[in-house]
Amino acid sequence: MGRRDLFVFLVLGCCLGVARGDLTMVPLSSWSITGDFGDVLALNGYPVDRLIVGKSVFANPPGTSANEPAEAADDFTLKTAACADNEPWVKTVFTQPVRIIFLLEKNGNDSGTIQGLDAKGDPVGGSVKFTGGSVYWKSTGYLASELSTQQIAFGAVLTSDSPIYGILITAPGIDPVSIMAVGGEVRLSSGPQPAPGATDVLRDVAMSWTPGEKAQMHDVYLGTVLADVNHATRTLPLNVLVSQDQDANSYDPGLLEFGRTYYWRIDDVNAKEAKVYKGDVWSFTVEPFAYPIPGNKITATASSSQDGDTGPEKTIDGSGLVNGQHSSEMKTMWLSGPGDPGSAWIRYDFDRLYKLHQMLVWNYNGPSILTGYGLQKGTIEYSQDGTTWTVLPNAGEFAQAPGGDGYASDIALDCAGVVARSIRITADSNWGGSIFNQYGLSEVSFLYVPVAARAPHPADGAVGVDPQAVLSWRAGREAGIHQVYLGADIGSLAVAGTISEPRYEMSVELGRSYVWKVVEVNEARVPASWASDVWSFSTAEYLVVDDFESYNEAQGKGTRIYEAWMDGWTDPKKGGSQVGYQTAPFTERQTVHGDKQSMPLSYDNTGATTFSEAELSLASADWTRAGVKALVLYFHGAAGNTGQLYLKVNGTKVVYNGDAADIGKPQWTQWNIDLGSLGVNLQKVTALTIGIDGTGAKGTLFIDDIRLYRVAPALPQEQIWIEAEATTTMTPPLLVYTDKLDASGGKYLGSPDASLARTTAAGPGTDGTGLATYRFTVKGGTYTIRVREIVPSTSSDSWWVRIQGATLNTKIHVSGWIQWNNAPVSESWSWNFIYSSDDGGKTVLFTLPAGTYTLEMAYREDGCLLDALVITAQ
Repeated sequence: MGRRDLFVFLVLGCCLGVARGDLTMVPLSSWSITGDFGDVLALNGYPVDRLIVGKSVFANPPGTSANEPAEAADDFTLKTAACADNEPWVKTVFTQPVRIIFLLEKNGNDSGTIQGLDAKGDPVGGSVKFTGGSVYWKSTGYLASELSTQQIAFGAVLTSDSPIYGILITAPGIDPVSIMAVGGEVRLSSGPQPAPGATDVLRDVAMSWTPGEKAQMHDVYLGTVLADVNHATRTLPLNVLVSQDQDANSYDPGLLEFGRTYYWRIDDVNAKEAKVYKGDVWSFTVEPFAYPIPGNKITATASSSQDGDTGPEKTIDGSGLVNGQHSSEMKTMWLSGPGDPGSAWIRYDFDRLYKLHQMLVWNYNGPSILTGYGLQKGTIEYSQDGTTWTVLPNAGEFAQAPGGDGYASDIALDCAGVVARSIRITADSNWGGSIFNQYGLSEVSFLYVPVAARAPHPADGAVGVDPQAVLSWRAGREAGIHQVYLGADIGSLAVAGTISEPRYEMSVELGRSYVWKVVEVNEARVPASWASDVWSFSTAEYLVVDDFESYNEAQGKGTRIYEAWMDGWTDPKKGGSQVGYQTAPFTERQTVHGDKQSMPLSYDNTGATTFSEAELSLASADWTRAGVKALVLYFHGAAGNTGQLYLKVNGTKVVYNGDAADIGKPQWTQWNIDLGSLGVNLQKVTALTIGIDGTGAKGTLFIDDIRLYRVAPALPQEQIWIEAEATTTMTPPLLVYTDKLDASGGKYLGSPDASLARTTAAGPGTDGTGLATYRFTVKGGTYTIRVREIVPSTSSDSWWVRIQGATLNTKIHVSGWIQWNNAPVSESWSWNFIYSSDDGGKTVLFTLPAGTYTLEMAYREDGCLLDALVITAQ
C-alpha cells in the first residue's frame, strides 16, 4: 500500500464517568468520520481528542494457527488486525489507563462480552455484553481497502468511572477487529510558570499555564495558606479566589511579598458541560529582600590569630555551621592572638561594591566559659576604597553566645543600605572582661540588596548559543535603564545598546567567543550606576537549514518529509525523484549522520526524464546573517548509484566538486559549498534543491545535516577508498561474493567455512592462508581505517591487521599484528574503526611517512564479511 493512498483510522476521544469498577455500554446516537483518510471522529457530536494504542494478543484454541498481534501505532494511527472466526477471545493491554474503549469490527455482527483488566492484566469489575446488530452498532459508511472494501461498523462504546488497563473480549467469532481506547484522566491545566516548588521568584512575576483539555475559561486561586487554596471554591472563596471566568492563560498578581511562599491553583471551567474541573495546587517562594554575599567573594584578614586553625577565614567559610546553627568546636572560629589586647581587628574585603542590608553575626561560641572571648562591643567601619573609612552607626552590643551546639545567630546589625567594598570590626571589649585578653567570632554573613544585574541568560560560559539570541538577566533592584556592553574580549567591550527592559536582541557571528556585562543606571540614586560581573559565551558553529529531525508520520499536519521536500511524485517537473519511503516511517532511521533521522532520496532518470530533484521551499531566509559564508551538507551513497549530484540555491546550480563516484560509496561524505561563488541574493533564499543529473542514472541517496557555517569544517585532507574485493593478493579460504545487492560495487569479501579460527597468541602464522593485502599510497601523516562489515556473531567478529612500517598509538599483540576483536554484532553492513583489543578497544592511529604501503588483513575468527575500507588522514 503506497504512502499516497494509505487508509488509516485516526480516533480522538473524550472522558465519561459511570459505575466504578465496571464497564458500561453507551448507545451511539450519532457519530461521524471526516477527512480524506478518516482522521476525525465525533462521538455524539463531541470531537474526541486523544488515542491510546494497545497491543493485542490473540489466543488460539488447540489445533489452530497463531495470528499476528495488532500492529503498534503512534498517537494518531491504528491499523486493523485480522482475527479468525474460530478464535474465542482477544486480550488487549493499553499503554496507560483508559476510560473509553471503541471496538471497530468488520461487519458488526458478532456477540460476546467485554471484561475490564487491571494494571496486572487481571479481570476487574463486571463484564459487558454486546450483541451484533444492536443499537450500539452504527455503520461508518466508510470503505477500507485493507478489509477488501467491506463496510466497517463501529462497535461497543464503553466507559468506566475508574481507569482500566486492558480489556478481554470473549466471543464465538470475531471478524477483523481493531481496539481503540481513550485516556482515563482529564488533562487539567499544566505547565505552571513559575514551576512547582520554584524559589527565588521575582516579586513581579507573571504567572502562566497551559490550558487543560476541557478549559474554556479559568478560575485562579492564590494565597499564602495551603489549606485555603486547596479547599476554596466559587461558593467558599476564602479570600483566595483572585480571578473568575478569565479567558487568559496568565495572571498578573502585582508585587508580591519578599521571601513569602505562595500557593496557587487553576480550575478549568467548561460552560458547555456546566462543570468546573479542580486543578492541582502549586507553590513558589518569592525572592528575599537581600542575599548573602558568598564566602568565596570575601577575603578575611585580622590583626592576629591564635594559631593556623583559628584564622579569620573561619568566619566566612561555613565551618561549624549546619542549617544556620553553629557548633562549639573551637577550630571552626576565629580567635585573635594574645599579643594585641585592646586593638584586635578583623576585616572583610568583597570582590566589588555591594549595597549592604544586614550583617549577621555568630559570636564566639567556645565551650562554656570560653564564650568570654566573644565580642561585647566594637567599632564597625565601612569603606569603598579600603583607605577612607566611615563608622557604621548604631552597632550596639554583641550578644554573648550560649556556648553549645545548635547556636543560631542572634545578632543582626542594620547596615542601612551603605555602599561598601570593605568592612572592618575593631574590638573594644569582650564578654570575659579582664580575665580574657583575646577576641573571637564564629561566623559573619553579609546580606546585600541586588542592585547589579545578575543571573545572565545564556549562563556564564554557555556554548552553542544562537548568534541572534536574546541576552537577558535579572535586573538590578533599582535600575532605570540598562547599558549592555558586548565584545570579543574584555579589552574590546563597548556599549552595544541602552534599553529599558532587561533583554537585548544581539546579532553576532557564528563560531566565536564573546564577553558581556550590564551596567544598571538610575541617575536618582547614589551611586547612579552598578556594573555586573563580566560573563562569557560561545556561539554555535552552524545554523541548521534542515536536520530532518522534525518530520513524523502525523497526517494532516504538514510534518511528513515529502510534504516539505517536493519531489517528482508530487510535481512531475522535479523529474524521477521520490522523497521518503512508500510507507511509514517515511524517513530513514538507520543510516543517519547525526541524531535519529535522514532523508531518503530515490531517483530514476530513465524514460522521458534525465534528472531528479527534491526541493525545499524557504521563507526568504537570510543566508548572510551571523557571518554565514558556506553551505554544508552530508550525503550517503549506495552500491550501484550512478549520476552526477548537484545543488541549486534559488535556481542557481552548483555541481558536486568531489569525485563523482562518491555518490555510489556507502558512507557519509561532506560537501562544502562556497555561497559567495553562487552570485545569488543570499539575503532572500527561497528554495534549496538537491538533484542528480544523467540519462539512465538511478539509485538512492541519504541526505542529512544541511547547515550554514561562517567557516566550513575542513574536509579530510586525504581519504583513500578501497573495495574489499580489490585485493593485491588474496589466499583461500577467503573468497569474493556477489549475493548482497547492497554491497559496495556489488561485491564483498568473506570465507565460506565458519569453523575456522586463528585466535592463538601466534597470530595469523606464516602459512599465508586467509590473507588479503592492499597496496596504497599516502602523502604522509596519521591515519585511521574504517571498515564496512557484517559481523554475524560474537564467534565470527575479528581480524588480524598489520601495516609494516607504521607507527601505532596502541599496544601490539605479541604476534606483531593488531588483534581486532569483539566488533559489534550486526546483520547488516555497518562501519567500524579498526581498534586494538590488546589496548582496551582504543582506535588505532597509523602514522605513516609519505610513500606506498601494504595493508594486510587475515581472518582471526572466520565468518566476518568485509565490503569496503576507508583510510582517512586525521
